[in-house]
Amino acid sequence: MNMNLKDIRLSLKLSQRAFAEALGVSRNYIALIEMGKRMPSKKLIEAASKLSISQQLSKTNDNKE
Repeated sequence: MNMNLKDIRLSLKLSQRAFAEALGVSRNYIALIEMGKRMPSKKLIEAASKLSISQQLSKTNDNKE
């Protein structure tokens, strides 16, 4: 799965602000990454991936009920 942070954020239907808060960074930092002006750290990528997986699992469990 080759998703960038913006793809992950959009798949979660989160604003830059909400995504940044969930990851513990500033909205400005997320914007800079999405514009290609900053590179995300490995830690940030891992946190975003975990957030995405967690959200997908939650949706899957909701659909089973």
